[in-house]
Amino acid sequence: MERADSVRFTQNISLRHRLLILTMSTSSIGLLAALAVFLLYNQSLIREHKVEELHSAADLIGTGSAAALVFDDSIEGTKLLQALETRRHISQAVLSGSDGSFIYFLPPPEFFRANSFRL
Repeated sequence: MERADSVRFTQNISLRHRLLILTMSTSSIGLLAALAVFLLYNQSLIREHKVEELHSAADLIGTGSAAALVFDDSIEGTKLLQALETRRHISQAVLSGSDGSFIYFLPPPEFFRANSFRL
């Protein structure tokens, strides 16, 4: 009985309204598909930009830290890696010598939360 009611309902709609509903639904589907494609493209573009930024930071730190590593200068190594603290997407960094000793270690933010002292 419900099916018969729905068939009668669609038969009572004029051709103009049927075409309008069809046009609106296909336009809505097309807009939703375009939105999904745009969001996926935007996300991949953001990820690509972050990777490029990390590569450039790594190149700069790599060339700048060569002298600090050769001469075992922990002060200069500390200055180089402390510059990374301003970049919020870099959570940790290590500058180590050829013998494996740490010249400077930028710990992750969780380290500070776990080892915070209350006054």
